[in-house]
Amino acid sequence: MDKEPELEKEPRFPGDLYLVKVNKKAGIRLFINKIEVKNKAVINQFVAGAWNFGIESQDIESNEKVTFLHPDTAYIEGSSSKPFVVTRTGNQFLFRSIDKIYTTSGGFRLLGKMNKQRSELGLPRYDGQFPADYLMVGYGNYAKFEMSVYNYKLVKATPGGDYYDFDNLGAGSIGSRGEYAGKVLNEFDYTYVNSLTQADTLAVEEYTYTFMLR
Repeated sequence: MDKEPELEKEPRFPGDLYLVKVNKKAGIRLFINKIEVKNKAVINQFVAGAWNFGIESQDIESNEKVTFLHPDTAYIEGSSSKPFVVTRTGNQFLFRSIDKIYTTSGGFRLLGKMNKQRSELGLPRYDGQFPADYLMVGYGNYAKFEMSVYNYKLVKATPGGDYYDFDNLGAGSIGSRGEYAGKVLNEFDYTYVNSLTQADTLAVEEYTYTFMLR
């Protein structure tokens, strides 16, 4: 068995860490209102057909990589056209985008607060959307680390029949149900479950990507 690379006393930069493994942390967790449902048939029925669920642990060979340009700067292939600012605290690496993402305040409350690592919204621009940092988190060192990832599917009641009226969610009478799903390179914040209402259903699947020097 090949010995895993260890952290050098003085790591060299730039350094390329390649994706070598997907690590499933646990099974899919399902919450209706604030209650966790553990019936596998119900869970499978809810996520059936969802493109982002069904992760399995496996070793892989991939050219997908994270390049540390400097100890505090990294380029993540496919995630941004510009480098990320890296803040290291112990074995935690927090990647903060130079490019901003834009969202409504309601969209941030609905989806952004699922993330354990999140930034504050900036001042709104001309179209009413707010800038925010795109944050990703990993744990390890400059030779090997695991990037946190989770999949989600949220079905939520929306008023007035507008699936995308984020800013009015939870107000007035229920008009329809909005469905939201995605993959996020962050840690899921389980305190988010406390915000679910009687008409909400949420599925979460957590895993990590392992990156290593080749």
